[in-house]
Amino acid sequence: TQVENSIDVEGWLMGEEQRMILDMLAQGKISVIEAERLLDALREPGGAPGRTRGASTDQPTFVDRINKVAVEMGEAGQELPQRLSGLIDSLVGLASRFGYSAEQVFEGITSSVEEISKVDLSTTNGSVRLRGWDGTGYRVIARAQVKGVADRERAQAAMAEGLRVSVKDGTLGIDCIDKALLSSLSVDAAVPSRGKYDVLVNSRNGSVTVDGVEARTVEARSMNGRITLERLQAEAVDASTKNGSIYASGELGNATIETANGSISASLNYEHDGSLKMSTGNGSIKVEIPKSPAVQYTVNAGAVNGAVKVDIDDAGT
Repeated sequence: TQVENSIDVEGWLMGEEQRMILDMLAQGKISVIEAERLLDALREPGGAPGRTRGASTDQPTFVDRINKVAVEMGEAGQELPQRLSGLIDSLVGLASRFGYSAEQVFEGITSSVEEISKVDLSTTNGSVRLRGWDGTGYRVIARAQVKGVADRERAQAAMAEGLRVSVKDGTLGIDCIDKALLSSLSVDAAVPSRGKYDVLVNSRNGSVTVDGVEARTVEARSMNGRITLERLQAEAVDASTKNGSIYASGELGNATIETANGSISASLNYEHDGSLKMSTGNGSIKVEIPKSPAVQYTVNAGAVNGAVKVDIDDAGT
């Protein structure tokens, strides 16, 4: 039966998780303490090999438990460079092997660029990407692993029924009717590059990207994932992740960029006054600033454990 097959796969997955952790320990990529805490998380209730699909849904998933360990270790000041968030990404990838993959494309033509004033895209375990394009409307590609179905055709049908993308009151957003889809949902969206938006993009365990968009405000959030803000033209930016690096380029306006464990790299290209505040607990900071005597731009960068480097092109003022 489908359930029996799922049990066998989950048992294999738990063994695979343990093997990955032990391999990283043997390679010196994580410490003994980190390995013990990760292995303990796998042994918690609901995480033992051979658990049945009928177990209580109140039990946290293994991704939740690994994520909880990562957050606790980061708050304790232990160094969690990209090695640990890389491990989390791998575990999330293994988890997404359950079920069948499905993809849904949503498209809409807008009568004017003002029709969409805000973009709000959020998921749990998956990437979120927003980019500007030359099209006359929006295009959203959503991908997910659908569980509890017998084949790919039924997975496509379940996704079509469980997910909606629409523009309501000027906001382009996702309505996830089937909340189970959020556990593996990835979103790739495109909006007209000639528009100007308020942008909110969020993923708990996944990367976040905003590319080639003009915005009034950009708010980018991730718990365990990289944030990339490329070729922006923004009045204000607020980007933060717990475990992951951040890269930003373009005109950021008044910006705050923060990560607890990861590096920060920024390449500024501004025409208006503004300020940039960057901070990391464990990681380096590198900033490239063009000389522009006509513009007043303030940069404040701080790293608890890491180097800070600021390059000013043709510096003289």
